[in-house]
Amino acid sequence: MEGVELEHDGYGGTADIPPVTSCAVCGLTSCDGCTPRQTSASHSDSLLPWATEGPSLRALFDTALLTTTRTPTVFAKLRGSAPLRALTFALATELAALGSFVLVGALLLLLLAPRFATTLMRFSGAWALSAGLWVLTAFLVVALHLLWAALLERGITQRGGTREPRLALAFACYSCGWDLLTSPIGLRLSLQHAAATGAPRARAMLAAVRAPRPALRAYLEECRGLDEAAAAKVTRQAARDAVLFIMLMLILGIGIGLGLVAASLT
Repeated sequence: MEGVELEHDGYGGTADIPPVTSCAVCGLTSCDGCTPRQTSASHSDSLLPWATEGPSLRALFDTALLTTTRTPTVFAKLRGSAPLRALTFALATELAALGSFVLVGALLLLLLAPRFATTLMRFSGAWALSAGLWVLTAFLVVALHLLWAALLERGITQRGGTREPRLALAFACYSCGWDLLTSPIGLRLSLQHAAATGAPRARAMLAAVRAPRPALRAYLEECRGLDEAAAAKVTRQAARDAVLFIMLMLILGIGIGLGLVAASLT
């Protein structure tokens, strides 16, 4: 009996016979688990508070910081989130970034030329023009991000990759976080983050400037599955096409402006 007891007690510790496992919820040994598994998409979404918590000032700043401080992880595991939410993030970051530049410029103008600044602020038309230019510039910057992502998407599909418009949109919109981190308000945010984490201040201030290259590499190679050579070709082609497109738009804009001036003089 003692031998039987010893054999029974040691049964669970032997490696010859594998232990039988059962689901903790339903008790079946054939169940893979009643609890839903965490997918890579949900894991990626957890990295972006704006995608999970919804629009808020804190989620805006936290998401912008993550696109800079955890750049390879965020863009390697990027998943297509709700298009409207991603576009809202892009527009909000650009408005905040440009707004901080406008605020700093207005304060400098007030300090250097107080009379001129005071006179200018009295005109209601100046406020309306400034607000219109602020919003229009924000939309144009977002459009440039979307153009860059679209050119990358074209290069990916040309090299046999699957067309993923939501991924391209997410890359374009969440990369706008770099613009926020390079603005005056973003630099203050970076310094606060550096003080909280103990990171060097200089590294924190330059993090957003250095973010595009590792983000692009992580997005093309790890998220979209291109090899290093193909990713480099896609990047070069997209950069060349973007420069050509912008030059054409500038020439067209200058031509339209000159045409309007000539028409007003005749």
